[in-house]
Amino acid sequence: MNTALIFAGGSGQRMNSNAMPKQFLRVHEKPVLIYTLEHFENHDDIDNICVVCLASWINPLKKMLKLYEITKVKWLVKGGNTAQESVFNGLSEIYENTPKPKGTIVLIHDGVRPLIDGYLITKCIDSVKKHGSAVTIAPVNETIINTNQNGVIETIENIKDRSVHKFARAPQCFFLEDIYTAHKKSREQGIDGILDSATLMLQNGHTLFTVDGTIKNIKITTPIDYYIFKALLNAQEIWNMNDLEYIANSNVPWECFENKTFFVTGATGLLGSILIKSLLAKKQKIRIIALARKPAATESKELSFIYGDIAEKFKIDEHIDYIVHGANPTASKEFIDHPVETIKTIYEGTLNTLELAKEKSVKGYLYLSSMEVYADINTTSPRSCYPEGKRIEKGGIKEMCGRVMR
Repeated sequence: MNTALIFAGGSGQRMNSNAMPKQFLRVHEKPVLIYTLEHFENHDDIDNICVVCLASWINPLKKMLKLYEITKVKWLVKGGNTAQESVFNGLSEIYENTPKPKGTIVLIHDGVRPLIDGYLITKCIDSVKKHGSAVTIAPVNETIINTNQNGVIETIENIKDRSVHKFARAPQCFFLEDIYTAHKKSREQGIDGILDSATLMLQNGHTLFTVDGTIKNIKITTPIDYYIFKALLNAQEIWNMNDLEYIANSNVPWECFENKTFFVTGATGLLGSILIKSLLAKKQKIRIIALARKPAATESKELSFIYGDIAEKFKIDEHIDYIVHGANPTASKEFIDHPVETIKTIYEGTLNTLELAKEKSVKGYLYLSSMEVYADINTTSPRSCYPEGKRIEKGGIKEMCGRVMR
């Protein structure tokens, strides 16, 4: 089992936000903490989430979780007087409710670090399985100095080779049994001022392994951090809008789709979500039925969801004119770690949509994938399974489409 422990107990004094804790500040009407939680909520390998929170904000957080459909949060725990105590409170709650703590992985993360992604979470889990730990790092790109209380420089760190010096960031991940035992031991020794789990684990004799993160994985603690996060979100939104504008204004006879019904799989993926937004943007009275594991948008007269796995049989009673099948694994890691299962899922999902196409006598069927062949086969490359898997998929799907439609 994999559990995310999210520390959201800070008061935000450095943010100057009029008593609003920094994790609850809103960007585009959504709290920073919710942006963070969504990464773990949407990751298939995360089973549940524990949030350590200021006591006075637990009830407001419950309402936020319901509003934003965060369903994996199983525990809301009152924070302590220090960061170390708060994390221990969360670990204790998880430990007491976990049947097999030795095999459980816990990913400790800051609620005010929203600029992570699913790939980093996956790398952290894999590192713990292989090495027993995963400390996210980022490259050092500044000179580091030490000052006294008067602001006078006492020493300047002599960093000749910055490749061996890193910033420690989050997530920081361990087996639950190990991190809980280390915290308990430190408390028994009267140690309660350690700021991060990596330091605590190192002091307790554990060997720590790192996972590369990015420099943008900042912790939002000051006003400038807040505006950097907002700017990065805006840049992403502009990128999405540029794509939508290009598609909507392209030379496509959109009028021929008026009053037609589309069935779209992979609705929560990059291409699927952009396609749906593009179709709805044209205002051609297009009806969309979307297959997804969870909703990607608010349902409406034009857009409704059915929920399930593409590899399982599904039934749709409505008439369908076009099928766009985009529910295909797009991460090379899926091919690397689970090549047979991944290709099997792709084939089963495609066969299910093809059979639906025959059943509904659709006017058109589009197989949509963002995967590309990036390189030749190279047994020394960690991506070696990816291009070969793509070749198998590309040729096999083409043959399958021909056979089924015949």
